[in-house]
Amino acid sequence: MGTVKNTVRTAKVLGYLVKKGLLNDTTAKALADAKDQLVQSAGIVLSGGKEAVAELTSAVVRELPKVKMAKVTPDPTLVDLFTKEEALENLVLPLTKDGRVVEVAITEESDFLFIVRRQLMKGLIFRFKTARVTELTLAIRIYYEANKVTQPIATSKDVAAEPATEQPTVASVSKSQVPKFLLDNILCGAARKNYQEVRFLFVDGILSVVGVKTNDELDEVHVPTNLHEPIIKLLRERAELDSSAENTVIEKIFTVDDAIDGTVYRFSVVFSDMFGEQNAHVFPQ
Repeated sequence: MGTVKNTVRTAKVLGYLVKKGLLNDTTAKALADAKDQLVQSAGIVLSGGKEAVAELTSAVVRELPKVKMAKVTPDPTLVDLFTKEEALENLVLPLTKDGRVVEVAITEESDFLFIVRRQLMKGLIFRFKTARVTELTLAIRIYYEANKVTQPIATSKDVAAEPATEQPTVASVSKSQVPKFLLDNILCGAARKNYQEVRFLFVDGILSVVGVKTNDELDEVHVPTNLHEPIIKLLRERAELDSSAENTVIEKIFTVDDAIDGTVYRFSVVFSDMFGEQNAHVFPQ
């Protein structure tokens, strides 16, 4: 019953967007087909697909070339490919990079689906090697400990010689201003990096944020769970959409002052509130 309801709702949403001229019939059909495939894939995973993926991963890993973690020095410039928590949870560590090709160490217990998703998101080509779980875990801890991002401590002499303009940080703003601070930083960062779009998708109380580069590569932006609803509300306000408005699509222009260099960035936002799902597509101008 739930699947039928979702299908009907999807058809209504797509029909509405076609009527408003935001989608053509071909694109709408492609989106509907894609959603059907995603639903089917999710059903496979929920019905035992995880075990199948785990078995497949083990079979693949057994055929990979092996690597002794004690004999390699992972490239420190790859530290941002995974966070320390992601590396430990999913048992993955990048080793070297040559162009778009990244050599990655994994184990039979690694989360292969997560790793492949990250590969696609970053537009890279992973070449896998297999390591022992205990060796890889230790190597991950050593790698991230050795490549911590630290800030130099300013001496009184430095401060006296060259007074620095204090830049706002999360710690320096009030709790109520944190959502705005984070949203402005996401948008200004996208403008500085010449992203063509930032997508804010708010479904069932969960917000996902993705930056779209000019070459259509995607960058996922992590937003703390407690800020999901406040940020989508801010975007709704910037679209000048009334809090009670539903089943509508609106486009507005707004600006953001960059607290770092004082630049004023201009954005266009297309905000849609359709059948309980709120989405904001923000385009730097």
